[in-house]
Amino acid sequence: MAAVLSRLRRLGTGAGESVTIRRSAYAYAGMTKNLTQPPPKADDRAQVLWHEVALASDEIARLVDNIPGLTVTGAETRSELERAAALLRAVSDILRRTQRRESARHAPANRSILGPDPLP
Repeated sequence: MAAVLSRLRRLGTGAGESVTIRRSAYAYAGMTKNLTQPPPKADDRAQVLWHEVALASDEIARLVDNIPGLTVTGAETRSELERAAALLRAVSDILRRTQRRESARHAPANRSILGPDPLP
């Protein structure tokens, strides 16, 4: 605002003339007090995919709960469980990155350009 006023003073006004500064002058100078970002646009495809991931996660949890963990035996079962564990670790890594990015994007405080704080 000081830069705008000094520029107007340099242009000179006649004796007794007042200078009217419109609100738009503040906006162009980047001086608005209540500058807010528009809400993020809804990504319908991402929301559908999130719902699919949530449903698949619920189904996986149900399947694991129905496997009697204390009595599993056999090479075939062991092989399937090893493959499933490896896949679930990979999925966990992917979703951890997504969770950090999305939670940092919408966090009300601590918005650092360096990204979210590391987990303890």
